[in-house]
Amino acid sequence: MERQSLLRPIYAYVYELFGGSEVLMSVTVSYLLLVSSFWITGGLFLLSDVTGYPKWMRRYKVQKDANVPIDRYKLKKVLKTVAFNNLFLNALFAYPIHRQQVLVGCSFAVDDTPRWPTILRDLAFCTVVQEIVFYYSHRWLCDAAGCQATVFRME
Repeated sequence: MERQSLLRPIYAYVYELFGGSEVLMSVTVSYLLLVSSFWITGGLFLLSDVTGYPKWMRRYKVQKDANVPIDRYKLKKVLKTVAFNNLFLNALFAYPIHRQQVLVGCSFAVDDTPRWPTILRDLAFCTVVQEIVFYYSHRWLCDAAGCQATVFRME
């Protein structure tokens, strides 16, 4: 008999919370996890940029001397754009992504809850692929003539 995943009771609770609706659960939970993880991590770095504290976070800033001090007008403009993209566009794509998951055979049944080694393996693989795609797509896009001047301009 296979050992039960530690996540199964939590997943079963969330599954029942949504009345067994796989669509509602998948769309809502994935959206909430994506948005909350983005705003929590981004908010910590934004807090560090705006206040200058904690000092230890400054070492993780990619462009150490850029935008110091932060222009409040530009920050407000960027936050509006990011909020729209993150909150609206993620919600817009949540259901089509669920449909794609169903089409490729993803199961949302409680009995199919994966174990930790499987989750960690898949997460590591997806992270590596995402970083490679992100790096090379930005490198390719930014090598195009004028990309820095048009896409990344905040004025």
